Amino acid sequence: HRGGWSRAAPPLCAADARARAADALLQARFDSKRRSMAAEFETLRDARTLASTHNWLAMLATGKYICLVCTSHFHLVKTRGNWRATMPFLECNGGYEPRDGQYTRSVARHEACDVHIQCDQLEGERQSNPLKHAIAVQQAAADEITARIFRTAVHLFLRYRPFIDHEYLVLLQNDNGASMGDRLHSHMTASRMLETVYPVLHQDVISFISTRNEYSGALRNV
Repeated sequence: HRGGWSRAAPPLCAADARARAADALLQARFDSKRRSMAAEFETLRDARTLASTHNWLAMLATGKYICLVCTSHFHLVKTRGNWRATMPFLECNGGYEPRDGQYTRSVARHEACDVHIQCDQLEGERQSNPLKHAIAVQQAAADEITARIFRTAVHLFLRYRPFIDHEYLVLLQNDNGASMGDRLHSHMTASRMLETVYPVLHQDVISFISTRNEYSGALRNV
């Protein structure tokens, strides 16, 4: 330096500029990956901590977490509650993947939803009165089988199919793994089911057609 002046840096050639830009891009990617790995590690640590403090959380061999009480009792819940907060934690859906940075919040949301609360109550009833719970499970399974039979009969009616197909559709569903029980399989039973269901369907159709739009006052265009 002379007289307080400094010499300007020599201009970079194109190759040096490209090399520096590539180094900067590589460093940015490395920093981003390091932050992502740190957040992922923090999420996994939170998941293990939550599993140790919440006895209804369990980790599968895949590394995903499920709710034990909801997996055991969700089929007994009758409410139309917050199933969105429950479905990811069911074993039949594969469990919840704790890698999205929202695991702690998702666990808290699931624990507070009405579906989990009802399942937790059912688990308490199962432990306090196993016989009553076993009877409730059997009744729920029987009701579900009856509902499948009714849905099959209504399907025949809505698709204008002959009642003789009822027996074959029941056998097909049974072969595909859906338990259809050992009763209500005949086509005569299907016709009697429709005699029971038809008044309800008829009333629903009349109610749908006769209901006016709450804003315009017009009838439905059907």
